[in-house]
Amino acid sequence: MARTFATSVAPRLDRVGLAPEVRAATDRQLVKMTGAELDSVVALQPSQRAAVREAIDGAFVIDFRLLMLMAAALALLSAVRRRGHPETRIVLVMRRKPVLPSRRRRSI
Repeated sequence: MARTFATSVAPRLDRVGLAPEVRAATDRQLVKMTGAELDSVVALQPSQRAAVREAIDGAFVIDFRLLMLMAAALALLSAVRRRGHPETRIVLVMRRKPVLPSRRRRSI
């Protein structure tokens, strides 16, 4: 996910138009993904900070959705493949709890 995140966030940051030294400082924070500490980049202006945060968050959401889509595809592929092999079915055994005879109180 880190590799796709880096490729997703780079064009977004290019659109923000950061100075090269500010971009380098921002890039050093990107290894933390959404945990990037943009406050440590002192040369970043507040409006740029908001745009960079939005770019990071947007790239993370897109990559997370892509990762979930791949996981769902793998799960579907696994289910289809399993269905084709009946000898690999899992049989669940249900055990019933023993029923004890009820004790009645006798009236004296």
